[in-house]
Parts: sequence; C-alpha cells; structure tokens
Amino acid sequence: MTVLTVIREPTDLSRVHRWTIVPGRSLQLCIPDLEPNEARVWETRLNRHYGACGCGTSAAFLCIALCVSVVVLAGRPGGLLAAGAADLGLAALAVLAFGVVGKLLGMAVARVRLHFVIRSLWRRLQR
Repeated sequence: MTVLTVIREPTDLSRVHRWTIVPGRSLQLCIPDLEPNEARVWETRLNRHYGACGCGTSAAFLCIALCVSVVVLAGRPGGLLAAGAADLGLAALAVLAFGVVGKLLGMAVARVRLHFVIRSLWRRLQR
C-alpha cells in the first residue's frame, strides 16, 4: 500500500524533513509554479531519496562482511574446516551487524540527499 503525500505549496516542503523514511511512502508535487513536466522531474528526484530503504547499502555491507569473515576464518590455523560453532556464530553475528549498519547508513545518506534535493527545489521556487 502506497501512502501518498501531496505537496501543494513550497511551505509544505519544510514538513518533508520531519517525516520519517518509511517504505511505501511517496510524494506528489502539485505546485502551480512548476510546469507539469518539471514537476514530474522534481517528483522523481524527491521520491528516489524519500522512499529509500537502505537495502542496497545493506546488501553491499553484508557481502563485504561475509567475504571478510570467510577470509579471516580461512586464514586461521586449520582453515575453514577447523572453525568451531563459536567461530561461525561470531562470524554470523558480525555479518548481521554489518548488514544493520549498512541499512542505517543507507537510510541516513538518502535522508541527506533528500535534504539537498529539497533545498534545490526550494531555491528553484524562489526565483
């Protein structure tokens, strides 16, 4: 289910900062000062960051952590076959932690990018 937030005037943009990034939310621009085509371009830019969930960054962090874990476990005496349950559990916990960190970082980066797009749109509307 998509929750649509309609932006009808430039002052509505200031409230976008306070809304949380939740998957399934999107913005629609209905600002009279913008041509319809230009409004769709801005809408696309805003929604790219507004609806970002951080999954791509999380996946990258998971892959890197998994590869590093395998290399570390393989480099220990006895190699991978000598890894015990504690070693594997610790590696799994590290991979999971990196996935969470990647997700949070991806969401934070999207939030910063959203802020910059909103500032650019605000400046465009002030002309």
